[in-house]
Amino acid sequence: MKLFSLVPTLSLAEYVSFKEVSHAYYNGEPLTNWWIGSDKDRTHMHDAWTVCGQPKNPLNAVVDCDGSRCASICTPGYFTKGRFDGAVCRKGKWSIPMPSCETCAMKEIQSRPGLDSMCAVSAKNGRMTCKIQCTNGAKIFGKITRPIACKCHNKNGCHWMFTGKGMRREDKHKVDLDALERICPRPEKPNPPPVVDTCPKAEKAPKCTNVTKHSQVMNSWTCRDCHRLRVYFNKRHYAPALNKFDNRDSLYIKLSVRAQFDKWAHPAERPIYIGNNEYRVPFSALKDFTDGNVDFTAEFRPLGSVEPKIVSVRTCPCSYQLEPDYCDSDNDCDGVCHKEKCVECANNGDCFNGGICKKNICIGCQEDGDCSKGQVCSDQQMCVDCTDDAQCGSGVCTRGECVQCSADKDCDGNANGGRCHNNRCVECRNHGHCGYGQYCHKDKYCH
Repeated sequence: MKLFSLVPTLSLAEYVSFKEVSHAYYNGEPLTNWWIGSDKDRTHMHDAWTVCGQPKNPLNAVVDCDGSRCASICTPGYFTKGRFDGAVCRKGKWSIPMPSCETCAMKEIQSRPGLDSMCAVSAKNGRMTCKIQCTNGAKIFGKITRPIACKCHNKNGCHWMFTGKGMRREDKHKVDLDALERICPRPEKPNPPPVVDTCPKAEKAPKCTNVTKHSQVMNSWTCRDCHRLRVYFNKRHYAPALNKFDNRDSLYIKLSVRAQFDKWAHPAERPIYIGNNEYRVPFSALKDFTDGNVDFTAEFRPLGSVEPKIVSVRTCPCSYQLEPDYCDSDNDCDGVCHKEKCVECANNGDCFNGGICKKNICIGCQEDGDCSKGQVCSDQQMCVDCTDDAQCGSGVCTRGECVQCSADKDCDGNANGGRCHNNRCVECRNHGHCGYGQYCHKDKYCH
């Protein structure tokens, strides 16, 4: 009897369960020697990979190996599909495939406008839990808020279930979101926000164009929690809708979270927060978009720990300016807070690059006196460095900017040379401009 009782004890002492391996991995202290088997049968991990192939990380999981045995460890909040206790390399192949992991779909809750949800992963058991409540304040089974948890079964998959106290047993089972919507109905669709036409002379239809497919969020190498946002397309991709696109128009970028913009590149100006995680990006008066390319790049960081995503990107004409969202102070806005609304300006002094403030939007200018830094008002009512050559002394006026030249004729008699390259006079642009035995170097001079 004693001998019989010792057998399972020794067996259990050698055995390390898949659950123990997972919990050790979650706690940041992965087990280093949990392989099962005698030293005679033991296979080195890399030898096993040579024979059976290195196991790939399945969906929503990582693979942890020791010797010839591997475990599939789910991301917190996820659970393995089916029963699994590790795979072993035997006779040139893994005993079973590494299973993927699944969890309850967050979209099931987030797609219900009548519900507010606050979700997190439990550190105790790795389960996804949420508290839900009606946006209209109605009670769910007698309570303002109700906790729900994600329950996963080997065969039946994952579903949400109520876990709160004070409920009948029949109500605690699988959450019926359709029935819940009768308790928490969808709110009425709000009226569309008012639109301001800031350029009636441009004669542009107040209609936006969706360009989301030409945008992306990328990682940034300048700081740990920064991201890069780029929107790049050519106007001909959206002809004829963008045939009249110019520097008076704007990009409207809506993100999944509130963000702080740290850097942005020409020709874009400072992004202006207008509420609801949306930003208006105006363009520089010195950009004329004659090449048709619209290229916006910026660096930003989310104001929180949630990974930022692009919800939508639109290009809207100057005849379409959205009224901004509610605010308490200037700290809530990237512009200023005026009459409890985030706006670009309350007076002319708030305009970032000079110009005048009209209907709380910086629209440029109406006369030269509206511009700062010695700039003048162009025909497009934008503050620029110049509008004609006479304002540039010995240079020429090109695209609202004083430059040395815009064509070769501007360099006639210039001591630096008779060719125009990147708005400056040089001796050559290519080898053909140089004499025999000389070449046009990077400095655009013959040597």
